[in-house]
Amino acid sequence: MELLKIGLVHLNVRYNQPEHNLRELISLNRKAAEAGAKIIVNTELCISGYSFRSCDDIAGAAQTMDGPLIHALAGIASEHGAYIVVGYAERDDATGIFYNAASALSPGGNIVCHYRKTSAEVRWACPGDPQQQNTFETPWGRAGILICSDTYFGAIPRTTALRGADIILVPANWPSDPLDPAELWQSRAFENGVYIAACNRCGTDRTMEFLNAKSCCYTPYGETLVQESSTDSKIFYACLPLYNGRLASLSLERLQSRTPHLYTPMYLDMRYAADLTSYYELPKPVERILISAVLPPEQVFSSLAIENILNSATSGPDARLLVLPAGKASSIAEAENILAAVATRRGVDVCAGFLDNSNPDNCTMILAEASGRIIRHHQPMGKNATDKLCIADIAGARVLLACAEELMHPELALAGAKLGCDIAVASTGKELSEQMSRALATRSIEQLYIAAASSNKAIVCAPTDSHHRWDEAAAYGKGACSMRLDASKSRNKRFYDRFDYNLLLRRDTLDLKPTK
Repeated sequence: MELLKIGLVHLNVRYNQPEHNLRELISLNRKAAEAGAKIIVNTELCISGYSFRSCDDIAGAAQTMDGPLIHALAGIASEHGAYIVVGYAERDDATGIFYNAASALSPGGNIVCHYRKTSAEVRWACPGDPQQQNTFETPWGRAGILICSDTYFGAIPRTTALRGADIILVPANWPSDPLDPAELWQSRAFENGVYIAACNRCGTDRTMEFLNAKSCCYTPYGETLVQESSTDSKIFYACLPLYNGRLASLSLERLQSRTPHLYTPMYLDMRYAADLTSYYELPKPVERILISAVLPPEQVFSSLAIENILNSATSGPDARLLVLPAGKASSIAEAENILAAVATRRGVDVCAGFLDNSNPDNCTMILAEASGRIIRHHQPMGKNATDKLCIADIAGARVLLACAEELMHPELALAGAKLGCDIAVASTGKELSEQMSRALATRSIEQLYIAAASSNKAIVCAPTDSHHRWDEAAAYGKGACSMRLDASKSRNKRFYDRFDYNLLLRRDTLDLKPTK
């Protein structure tokens, strides 16, 4: 099989020692090119280091687009016929503005893509335009560039996939605590159906340590090709399979199930909505215990099986919302009657998916409230679907109903969060793979709780503070996991908004094809 060799230059960056770092960087890039790497990725802010506190502070370590760094790497790229991506502090002489930037150099030594980080450092860097072009063509497919924390927000990698990227190259400067970015990068590769090659660093910075920071490469299936750390500078290599000379991404397949008409609320400006309870006149929040339960699908719509879960769960008597995996019944009416009977008898809200015998891929979410009211949500399919975002106000919480496959799209979770949802509940009759489970968990980054149940696993995740890992509870087999819902996390939200909404919300994005 033909392979594409990628080199990740995992550099021990010395803080504010640009001359030393440049010498080391040149040496390692030449070594990677001589070893046959056709794409070489370097770290974020590779010759300056990271923790600068002001524009004056960064000035001495900043470079222009035609400075010594670019000139030196362009020579290596043209000599060895390689693409080189490098992250650096950029100074725009025309304006005096500083950017956290990355340039891609072609085998001809020319800059073929220049990207400015949108989630930029607030003390000195100007954010890049979210509509800037961040992709470029290679002989093996289209490549995209993001920088470090750009990958934290699901809509930014999604935008890059919508621009036709087959692989996303990520210069990074990300310690492994409090959130290991490897977990995030793996999810972004899987949910977008693209390769991700992220080059991190080692050493210590002014305020951070990178002793266990990993450089990584993942396939569109979320499989690991590289996930390595080092205590000193080292080059990690990944070999990507080519089919007829091209990378085989899954992005078009993954994007087929997008429903942009449901995502419209994601553009809302929420800067004045400090307390969503009053802003949306939401149900007064109460402390609730969420339970997500695992059962074999054929047992889901059995009152006895559901009662057993409620009785066996350690916090069962206090449960207020139960999420079950999808299953089958003779009719949707029978499923609704069973769920409603349990809900009214136990005074809980019960949610589960119904699988249509004639079409197992067609999932309908059912929410049976403790009052006996039934809310039904049919999974929309493709860009022509007419369903609306399904949101229900239950006692003390606003709930977004979604099938698990819908929540693979970060846009849906963000839209629900901006409409005041405390939690998104998802159900599937399929097994929840490790990759899909992790991708669903990352939806909590959009600032709402996630509760998902499948035939083999259940998870409950809490919203996270920026760049921290989400709290997570999980159950396997026939068990249940639970978590208290803290309204201070789900009602007081601050949203990141630097996205290309024009692209994310276009109804015809499924018709987009990578430009050759």
